Amino acid sequence: MHTPTGLYIRNDVLYISDAADNPQVYSMATSATVKSSYIPSMTQNVAPQSVYIDQLGNVYVPDSLTACVIKFDSTLTVAGSIVAVGNINAPGADLSSLDGPNHLTFDSAETYMYIADTNNNRIIRFPSTAVSGNNGTVVAGATSGDLNLPYGVYYDSSADYLYIANAQANTILKWKPFASSGTVIAGVSGIAGSSSTLLFLPSSVYFDSQSGLLYVNDAGNARIMVYCQSSQTGTMIAGTGKTGNSATELNFPYEIAFDSSSNLYVLDGENSRIQKFSKLS
Repeated sequence: MHTPTGLYIRNDVLYISDAADNPQVYSMATSATVKSSYIPSMTQNVAPQSVYIDQLGNVYVPDSLTACVIKFDSTLTVAGSIVAVGNINAPGADLSSLDGPNHLTFDSAETYMYIADTNNNRIIRFPSTAVSGNNGTVVAGATSGDLNLPYGVYYDSSADYLYIANAQANTILKWKPFASSGTVIAGVSGIAGSSSTLLFLPSSVYFDSQSGLLYVNDAGNARIMVYCQSSQTGTMIAGTGKTGNSATELNFPYEIAFDSSSNLYVLDGENSRIQKFSKLS
């Protein structure tokens, strides 16, 4: 891998998007040590960010360079791909357009996709059956100033809440779709820091509805933080808080995912690797 940007796990298979000179998606079993090309070539004029594989084997990749979401069908070929959301090479702020999309997530039934439309400072929802030109619905950030470069988004279907990594504001927001505002549940708005109550450029977020634990990719601090429900004091569970490339260190971690045994996988961006951290006992 050269420039890994996205990480997703389904059925204990890792899927990794790589925005290198030859952009592609890799796959490997969580028990394996060797990756293989899943989508061997996505053409050179794209910059894939996160990656999502649905229950039917379709692959969704937000592409920040062409301002759209590309959907690959189960043939996993460029010929079998479509622009699912946005207008290719035409960034914009209308309801059919995107600008710098970085991350997407789906509800549990995979009826809707929720996209972190980063440069438009909003979370926008589209049906999973959408095609280029269809309008979406803004579900968070409809008012100017609500969000500041949201990089990551996670949707909790069990309670109908969005969790947003509001990177430039150094916060995590909990947001009811269509509400006029969200609630800061980690970090302090506008303040970057490395203490247990502060964040620096959080890039992604995951909420475990069963345990009530919130996991935050605190990219600027080179660490992964976990928060108990109703607490804004986090605990570092991966990384050291200092940039490095040893087995215990991270360098701008970008995405996280868990396997069926609750082991943690971290896309360690600037180190161009995926790090596995065993489940805490």
